Amino acid sequence: MLASIPNGFDHIFVLSFAAAVIGLAILVLLVPNLRTQRQPAARPSLRVVAGLAVRPGLRRLLAVAAVLSMLTIGDGFLYLALQRREDFAAKYFPLLFAGTALVYLLLAIPFGRLADRWGRLAVFISGHVALLGSYLIAYGVTTGTLAVVACLALLGCYYAATDGVLAAAAAALSPAHLQASGIALAQTVVAAGRLLAGLAFGAAWSWYGRDAALLGISVLLAVAIPAAGLMLRGCADEPIQGRDVHRGLRSGAGPRGRYRHSRHPAGQVAAPPDGRVGPGPGPSVRHRAECPTRRVPQHGVWPHVRSPRRGPP
Repeated sequence: MLASIPNGFDHIFVLSFAAAVIGLAILVLLVPNLRTQRQPAARPSLRVVAGLAVRPGLRRLLAVAAVLSMLTIGDGFLYLALQRREDFAAKYFPLLFAGTALVYLLLAIPFGRLADRWGRLAVFISGHVALLGSYLIAYGVTTGTLAVVACLALLGCYYAATDGVLAAAAAALSPAHLQASGIALAQTVVAAGRLLAGLAFGAAWSWYGRDAALLGISVLLAVAIPAAGLMLRGCADEPIQGRDVHRGLRSGAGPRGRYRHSRHPAGQVAAPPDGRVGPGPGPSVRHRAECPTRRVPQHGVWPHVRSPRRGPP
């Protein structure tokens, strides 16, 4: 639009406002507001919400998010560094934002599924590795058009691997009735850290120059990433993984442990209500919905069956 209408910023703002109104109307009119049935509880006070920061798992997550966010500079700094280094026309500057948003759009769902399968915290840390790569490209490790595209792709990967994943991890580490408060607390910490990072990086750019500021922030982030991984090691982030579910269908081991069957007389065990299986008093037996009970060996020995030719099968 700016190419066809020079200095037509008013038209862009009007179209952006119209798109926002349409999105809000879809959200209000078409998205159902489903609520789970819960016991009525008192509204959490500010003191209770602040107390979430001292929970063992959430406390470590907030500390890591704070440190990493203080090493996350704004997109504008990266785009400006790329524009200064590659010396492309200013009219292409808005395309940098569009490129990052496009990568984020394409990878948000895949990274979410990856987080559910392999762990939210691992994906969250790996997203900052992509951020480090974008810093190094902006610093000038490689140049050219492909370098600009790679920087935008890495920055989009960073947002896809951190934004929603951090919210999900904060919700998993918070009590059920305070999950929204836990997400808000994590987002507040990240916003405050990025504010400090922008101020510090802008001051470093002004005092020491672009390259020195980028190199310094890259070195600090390279040190902080493995330290954050060590801090989050052993944190109680246990997503229900697809492979664990399938393993549970074979051996009865769910994500939290084995299903305990109730023993019945005559060597029978009751099938679980959801059709899963688990170890009975002998080897594991696959239960099906159409077969609620099945005979299993007691203490590793099958019940004796009368046969004229052979003994116990």
